[in-house]
Amino acid sequence: MQGLVINIDRYEVYARKELNNWKRRMRRRPSLINKASKGVQDKLNSMLPEKYHEALTFAIKNMVKLVLAGSQYMNQFDWRTFQQEYRDYIDLAKLAQMLPGVGAVVGFFTNGKLIHKLGETAMNSYRMRILK
Repeated sequence: MQGLVINIDRYEVYARKELNNWKRRMRRRPSLINKASKGVQDKLNSMLPEKYHEALTFAIKNMVKLVLAGSQYMNQFDWRTFQQEYRDYIDLAKLAQMLPGVGAVVGFFTNGKLIHKLGETAMNSYRMRILK
C-alpha cells in the first residue's frame, strides 16, 4: 500500500510540473507568423455577417459545454473570442489541405498536430480541475 501512495505522490509532482510547463507555453507571445495569420483571419472575420458568428458561437459553445460538463470553468469563457480563435487555428491548416498534390501531406501533419494539441489541452484541463 505504501508503494502505491509513493507512486501517486510521484505522479502528482509530475502532473503539476507538466501543467505548469503547459500554462507557460500557453502564455507565450505569438510569433510573427501567428500575428500575420491572425491579422488575415481578423480581416476575414470582419467581412462575415453577424448571424454567421452567432451560429458558430452557439455551436462551439454547446460542443465545449458537453466536454466540460460540470466544470466550474464554463462561465469564465468569452465564447465568441474562443470560437473565433479555435476556428482561426483550424482554418489556415484546412485551407492548405485543398492544395492539389500537397494537400494529403499537409492534412496528415496538420491533423496529427491538431489531435496532439487537442489531447494535450484536454489532459491539462483535467489536471487543472483535479490538482486545484
